[in-house]
Amino acid sequence: MKIIDAHIHTAFQRKDLRAFASKHDVDFSLSGLKKEIKDNNIKFVVSLADVFSDPTPLGKDWIVKQVKNNREIIAVLGINPFKVNPKAVKETEKLLKDGIVKGLKIYLGYYAKYPTDKVYTVFYKMAQKYNCPVIFHTGDTLSLEGKALVKYARPLNLDEVAVKWPKLKIIIAHSGYPWIMDAAEVAYKNKNVFLDISGWSEGNHINPFNKRYINEILAYVGPDKILYGSDWPIVKMKFYINFFKKAIPKRYWSKIFYENASKLFKIK
Repeated sequence: MKIIDAHIHTAFQRKDLRAFASKHDVDFSLSGLKKEIKDNNIKFVVSLADVFSDPTPLGKDWIVKQVKNNREIIAVLGINPFKVNPKAVKETEKLLKDGIVKGLKIYLGYYAKYPTDKVYTVFYKMAQKYNCPVIFHTGDTLSLEGKALVKYARPLNLDEVAVKWPKLKIIIAHSGYPWIMDAAEVAYKNKNVFLDISGWSEGNHINPFNKRYINEILAYVGPDKILYGSDWPIVKMKFYINFFKKAIPKRYWSKIFYENASKLFKIK
C-alpha cells in the first residue's frame, strides 16, 4: 500500500518537538525521518518546518533546502500573521509560483487571530491563484507552554472562510480534535473542505474513542474528504499507520492513505 503522510514536522531545532520525540524514542532528525519513510513504504511526506517566532514564511530557508535535496518531501510554508510585510508576501508567492512549495499553513490557536482576519486575505488569494491547499491547525494545541488560545482553533470558525472563498482548498488539520464532528460538519457542508486525521495520539497511546471518531467522520463525509497524516514526531509512523489500517475499512485505504493527498497537493 502506497502512503502519503500529509502532516509531519521537520523543524528539527524546536525544543518542544525534540522533547516529545525523545520521550517516545523517536529519532527527530532528517536521517530519522528518512528511515521511517523507507521502513513504512511512504512515498511522500508533507513537511511543516514551523518555528513560531519566525517571520512569514515560516521555515523558508530550511524547507527549501529539504525539498531540493529530498524528492519525497513536499513543502508547506507557515504564516505568522504578526510578521507579514510586502517582502514576505512576495517571497511566499514566488515559492508557490515556482512549485517549490505546495501549500500554506495557518496556525489557529498558536497565533491569536481568527481565520477570517484580513491579514490572511492575501494568502487565500494566493492559494486560489496557484490552486494549492491551505492547512489550518484546529483543535488542541501542543506547544507554546500553555499560551495558545483554543478559541481561535475551533473548526466551526472555518465555515465562514469556506463560504467566502469557495475556490480555496481548505484542509482542517487534526479534524478539529477533539471537536471532530464540528470539523466533519464543515467538511460535509462545503465541497472545498477536507479533513486530515493527524495528531490524534501521542507516542504509543491511543484514545479508545479514536476508532469511533474515524468511523463517525467516514459515515458523515465519506472517504473522499479524509487525508492520512501522522503529526510525526509526536508519534512513530508505524504505530499510527497500523492503528488506522485496522480502524479504516480496507476498501477506503487507497483514497485516504494516498489518492486524496495526491490530488490536493498535485503530487505526480
